[in-house]
Amino acid sequence: MRTIFTFLNHLRGSLGNLQSKDISHDRRLTVGSPSGLDAKWKQNPFMRFAAVFAFVFVIGIGNVWGAHILVKASDMVSGEKYIITAVHEGTTYYLVPGSFAYDKGTVGTYSTTLTETAAWTFTKSSNVWTITTKSGNTTYYLNNKDDSKGLRSSENSQTWTIAAYSSGSNQVLITGASSRNIALLNNTNWRSYSGTSNGHPNITLYKIQSCTDISPTLSYSTDSIGIGGTATVASLNTDGSTGSVTYSISPASGVATINASTGELTGTGTGNVTVTATIAAAGGKCEGTATATIKVRRGITYYVGATSYTVGGIDGNTLVSTLPASPSSCDDTNYPYFYGWKNGSISGISSSAPTILSSELVSSSTAANTYYAVFTNVANLTFGFESGEDETGWTNVITGTSSLGSYVTAHGGSRAASVSGSTTTIIQTANKIIPSAFSAWITKESNNTDTPSEWKLQKSTDGSSWTDVASWSATSPTRGTWNKITLSASQIASITVESYIRIILSTTINAYRDMDDVSISYGTGDSEYVTNCCTQLGTINGSVNLSHFLHLVIISVFQRSIHVLLSARENTI
Repeated sequence: MRTIFTFLNHLRGSLGNLQSKDISHDRRLTVGSPSGLDAKWKQNPFMRFAAVFAFVFVIGIGNVWGAHILVKASDMVSGEKYIITAVHEGTTYYLVPGSFAYDKGTVGTYSTTLTETAAWTFTKSSNVWTITTKSGNTTYYLNNKDDSKGLRSSENSQTWTIAAYSSGSNQVLITGASSRNIALLNNTNWRSYSGTSNGHPNITLYKIQSCTDISPTLSYSTDSIGIGGTATVASLNTDGSTGSVTYSISPASGVATINASTGELTGTGTGNVTVTATIAAAGGKCEGTATATIKVRRGITYYVGATSYTVGGIDGNTLVSTLPASPSSCDDTNYPYFYGWKNGSISGISSSAPTILSSELVSSSTAANTYYAVFTNVANLTFGFESGEDETGWTNVITGTSSLGSYVTAHGGSRAASVSGSTTTIIQTANKIIPSAFSAWITKESNNTDTPSEWKLQKSTDGSSWTDVASWSATSPTRGTWNKITLSASQIASITVESYIRIILSTTINAYRDMDDVSISYGTGDSEYVTNCCTQLGTINGSVNLSHFLHLVIISVFQRSIHVLLSARENTI
């Protein structure tokens, strides 16, 4: 506000200088001359802007109210505006200005968002007060008598005395003629009553006080909890305010409960809940609010072998919305490879690949779900270089492209790996394996036949030193025709220990070579799938698995033979 008045003072000075200059240097311009002023108005754009600004400012200044707070008046200043309030059954009501019909005043419910339109003007003269409101240009006086007119348009001795009701309470008695007090009659209307026994005459006055807006922020320890789980306030930045803090939630029930003092949230049902921290006005700072949203979900139970794990729900505060991408292997060397997650267990051993979840992301917003980790003796890794494709099991994957030149379309899907100019890793296994099969598809985008260009499959036990296992010419395929490449039996047999496997294009020529649909299998024997992955007499779809039965019989006979031989040796000795 001070800046605005400073600007107006400068404006007044500028206009005064302009007027003096015009009088002394331009005899044709005289003070008050419409034609002369109009000439200067047209010549000076700043003058036009300043005049318009001043007009708008002067017209609007009476209605401009910035950020403000309402505070209980501990003293009164003549000419100030105050909101007249009283309390009935725990609710604060205010006397609406200009609302008197005959001897009754209208009741409004007090809130901290009220503005000066809810306030009366208190003016003191000779130790008595007049209480007024305005309608248009007419000032109305609050009548100090209980008669048929609650407001008067002339002062007519409508004076009041104001005395403290009790020390330190911010409450006052506003007393008019015949010892009548302004009082709230329940929550229906305001009246003027004799004595203090009728209605609620203990008045609290609120005054409007300017304040500075704040921008608080709120964050929680987590954005998701299970039913019965808790989330605590991680940080609340009050933006410098020292006001008291209270917490509330929406919806108020059904999803969570909250500690209004600490903000600790406890999940009670599924859904999203919005937490609001309200910082009370204090120290010249306005009231402010900050919000955070917390998701409440039911728990998920999953099994890895016979061991169960529960996340979220009543078993803890942590809720994961995804199942582990690579759960720890169960204690069974016959089925070392994780195949995927299944909604339901497998009875014994299955020779058919089960239906697994297409993603580790599972719904936890409804009833608790139970999932089982499926393990197998033979695993398969595939990759088609598509956009957003799951790279689980792979690393150092080159980004696929759909821009494959005029003669090439992807072998599968819409994208393929495309490389030119230098030796590049196309894809690598994330874990060490002993592959049992490999295949991929290759082609080229040009007829360039320069020889230093070939595909290689390499192995490494440490991820740094690499040895070639197989290579294929990158120049021999016909442009645009996809050729399948595989490993021979002898090449597979050369990988005797678990190793990282990668595919590279070894080249120095600027001619694009493409690869698509890579597949690597690892493990031995016919494919089998289990959820209860422990050493067992396996069954396939409810029938005894003969190979497992014979396997266990042979082991048993062998162990028994060793025991007999050792016993005979001991007896001989």
